[in-house]
Amino acid sequence: MRRMSISAASSPCACKSCHGLRVPDDVSLVSFDDDELGAYMRPPLTTARLPYYEMGRLAMAIALAPDTGNGENLVPMPLQVRDSVRDLRRATSWSG
Repeated sequence: MRRMSISAASSPCACKSCHGLRVPDDVSLVSFDDDELGAYMRPPLTTARLPYYEMGRLAMAIALAPDTGNGENLVPMPLQVRDSVRDLRRATSWSG
């Protein structure tokens, strides 16, 4: 079975995972850290932006008042769409 996408934990992991594959022609590539490296990769890497400030603020609020809340704390992770993903809605065929 041929892979259509790879999700990597970081930009360096993303770089290593696509060895020998043409991005986005052979596979779409997404990372979960939105560090500076992703913007300079060729093609630029699509990443989910981790909201570090909000995560830290929430962690401090929980540490200072651990008995409040419901045990589940979610923060938004905006997707920074760049050129490492192929839009299958516009693709006429998938190479490979």
